[in-house]
Amino acid sequence: MLRAPTRRRTMRNATLCCAALITAWSCALPLITLGEGRVPVPVPVVHNQQEHTADASDRVRRILGEGVAGLSSVARLTNGTPQQIVKALDPELHRHNTWRSLYLVDHDGQVPEYAGDAPYGMDRKPLLAKVKNGTPAIVQLNHDGKVPLSAAVVPLDAGGGQALVAEFRPEALSAVLTRPGIGRAWLVDADSKIIGSNESFFAFDSLPGEDSGDGPALTAAAQVRGTHAVKGPGWRVVTRKPMSRLPLASYETRRQTELAALLAFSVAVLCLGWLHLTVLRPLQALERTAAALAAGDTSTVLYPRHHDEVGSIVRSLELIRQRVAAAKADAGASHVAALLTPAESPTPLPHN
Repeated sequence: MLRAPTRRRTMRNATLCCAALITAWSCALPLITLGEGRVPVPVPVVHNQQEHTADASDRVRRILGEGVAGLSSVARLTNGTPQQIVKALDPELHRHNTWRSLYLVDHDGQVPEYAGDAPYGMDRKPLLAKVKNGTPAIVQLNHDGKVPLSAAVVPLDAGGGQALVAEFRPEALSAVLTRPGIGRAWLVDADSKIIGSNESFFAFDSLPGEDSGDGPALTAAAQVRGTHAVKGPGWRVVTRKPMSRLPLASYETRRQTELAALLAFSVAVLCLGWLHLTVLRPLQALERTAAALAAGDTSTVLYPRHHDEVGSIVRSLELIRQRVAAAKADAGASHVAALLTPAESPTPLPHN
């Protein structure tokens, strides 16, 4: 009597081994080029990053300088009289898209009238103290909170008894930091707290460390200088560009290697998934069907699901099943007929 052979998952095991080998190769390929990325950064690349940073710092300086110049122009055109300044608030605010609020501060530090958003809630007497010598100033209004605010302050008299204030839009300062090829950029105050960035940030948070997840990076910083009439606020622009984004041959090779590994892994997953769905699963179903047929199950009709080699085998097994079923039916009919046919009577012996 023949024993049923032990089922061996040879094809399935081979597929799993191929998947494991391709996955290991895809993961190991980028590791080969890790050491190649540790090369000195060329001096022109360093200078280029420094120039990008200095340019961003200069754009911030220009926004601050234009704010002071615009306020000074309003003070001159209105002769510094509060009544005329109040009338000019709305028109001047609409002419400067970097301002969120424009208002007058009187001798008591109060705001009799404003245009735009509501002024930041604070004691404004320190603003008058900033310009008591008759010189305009750039003032940081807060050092905590959710939104960092700063303003340009211009005195209306030599003693700084009254002042015209324009609060800057925070997004206006962050927008000038967005430039191609600069990497991540932050505007930080004199305490090195973040007050602007070209990416999402938490106000007044500290700068991220070198181990923030980007790997080795090229960092540069530039002071935000003042103008001929305004002292610099002590701010800095800090930029950081990951070394992997620099146009260096070693990093280009590494990026291409990582891309090749990712593409190879993706193609392998698709091919192995297709092999499992169209070959392995139909073969497993065919194995169960053939085993049931060998065990004597001739009542289950076999339907080919795909017009391929596996489907051809299923059709052949269906023909075998039909013939076996027909043979069983014929054998059963013959046996029944034999049972129903009466036995022949013995031939009687002649009498003497």
